[in-house]
Order: sequence, then C-alpha cells, then structure tokens
Amino acid sequence: GAPEGWLAIPRSAHVLDLEGGYDAVFKRFATDVRQNIRRAERNGVEVSTGNNEELIAEFHGLLRQSFDRWAKVQHEPSFLAQWRGNRRDPIGKFRTMAKAFGPGFRLWVARYGGQPAAAILVLRDREAHYTRGAMNKELAAKSNANHLLSARAIEEARAAGCKSYHMGETAPGSSLAMFKSRMGAVAHDYAEYQFERFPVYKVSAAVKGVVKRVIGFRDT
Repeated sequence: GAPEGWLAIPRSAHVLDLEGGYDAVFKRFATDVRQNIRRAERNGVEVSTGNNEELIAEFHGLLRQSFDRWAKVQHEPSFLAQWRGNRRDPIGKFRTMAKAFGPGFRLWVARYGGQPAAAILVLRDREAHYTRGAMNKELAAKSNANHLLSARAIEEARAAGCKSYHMGETAPGSSLAMFKSRMGAVAHDYAEYQFERFPVYKVSAAVKGVVKRVIGFRDT
C-alpha cells in the first residue's frame, strides 16, 4: 500500500502481552525459562535497577564487552567494532536519556559474585520497551542472569500498569528471536517506510556492502 517512490523495509519485533498480571505471564514462559529464573535466584544473582551513574557505567562497560564479542563473531576488526559501537551508543547518550526520561529510564543490572554479568535498558511510560541489552557472556551463562533480568523488568512493568512489553526488533530465526519467543513474546512483522528525494539510503547500503565484503564481514 505504499505510494510510489516510498521504500518499504521489512521489520519484525517481539511483543509480550502482560494482560492477566505477572503470575499469568510467568506461567506462559517456557519451562526452561522458569527453571533458569529459579536457578539464577539460587545462584545468588543480585539485581539492581535505577538510572544512576553507577548503573550507567556498569551497563556501558558490558556494552563495550559486547562490541568485542560481536566483532569476533562477525569477522570485524575490534577497533572498527568499538568505533561503530561508541559512535552509535556513547555513554553520554545514556546519561542524557536518564536525565530526560527520569524514572522512565530503567537500567537493570545483574551481578554474579559481585561482578556485572548482564544488563538491560527498559524505557517505560504507558507501556514498556526493552531498548538495549549487554552481557559478560561467561558470567551470564554461569548465572542464568539474562532470564532473571527480563523477568524482573517484566514484573515491574506490569506492576506499573503496562499492558505490553515491547522486546525490540529481531532478525527472524535468530537465537535472540528464540530467546524472546520462549519468554512468551509474539513476533509481529511490519515495514519501515522511507521517502528520499535523493537515494541516500540505497547509496549508503551499497557502500556498507562493499566494505563488508572487503573485510569478510558476516551478518549474524
């Protein structure tokens, strides 16, 4: 239905229905997800939430670790991944968001053995939106921190009156899509529409494609 000249870009996002209360949502989690949440609690994982400078620093530290991990998977030079990541998500960006959103800017950090294992950012108003996530893969795997973090954020969103929990865009068939589905979220396909008088998007995509082929980049 897009008018001529508009570019339709396919997208997919997972959304969790919070109707019925947290207990009902918890029952819709996959069996292994519920088990992992209980394991994390038994493992002594500590969860903190808020929007203070300490949590922002811990979150961004885990995010920088993720840049290096993604670089290895995608066959990308570490310095390039760090440059791209810090250009897109500098720590000052999150400080500004925390100040602007106030209590609607919710960082969740899970610590295992006193060390940050995983963190997520949720923006919340009438509804809740999972916006960013990062982790120390080794600590997160040992502690089952990721499922516990999401469960705590979902529980708070429902207590705040939210009817849905948007878990963000996801590549269909990816491990992240599987994670969200097992948390009870449902995939919704839609399109992003762009209109350009000059083909900036197409030229940019073509240039990026050339660079990726030169360095042997692997999209994951």
